[in-house]
Amino acid sequence: MEKRKVIDGVIWFQEEQCMWNTWIKYLLIVDFIFLSILVTTIVITDKDTSTPEKIFIPIGIALFNTLVIILFRSIKLQTVITDCGIFLRLKPFEKKFQFIAKETIKELKEVKVTCFNTGIKISKNAKSYIIEGNKAVEIYTQKMKITLGSNHYNDLNSALKKITSSDNPTSTVIYLANSEDL
Repeated sequence: MEKRKVIDGVIWFQEEQCMWNTWIKYLLIVDFIFLSILVTTIVITDKDTSTPEKIFIPIGIALFNTLVIILFRSIKLQTVITDCGIFLRLKPFEKKFQFIAKETIKELKEVKVTCFNTGIKISKNAKSYIIEGNKAVEIYTQKMKITLGSNHYNDLNSALKKITSSDNPTSTVIYLANSEDL
């Protein structure tokens, strides 16, 4: 997988998924409220008034939680599929797109997504980008397996079918039936 700054080719699919739109949003908001109430209660009920700087503890925790919320609001997965291949970028951590050439795609499989396999996971031979959606595609290349989730799975799947169609004879593609196809 190479890195590219510019997207080449005709765009067949484009999506931007935000980490904030997942269950993490609710976890961070509940954490923010719970910690703020807990620390404020501990500081206010403390009988030792000799240290007035204790008031800065809840303010510091509130600022930290606010920074974490801002970070998660800024994390976005950009997916673009063109006639040249697949472009992926995890903003703000990657400035250049990861490029998967269509010639390197060997197999595609549909995967059902549960709450336990969502998130961004990167290992030596596999990458998983499942932020939104209840279906994903496993893309097998010559060197690695990439799992890509989407809210618009049917559009993603049709764009991948265009890439791996008969004009790409090096691919052996397996499509599992969608519920709409049955």
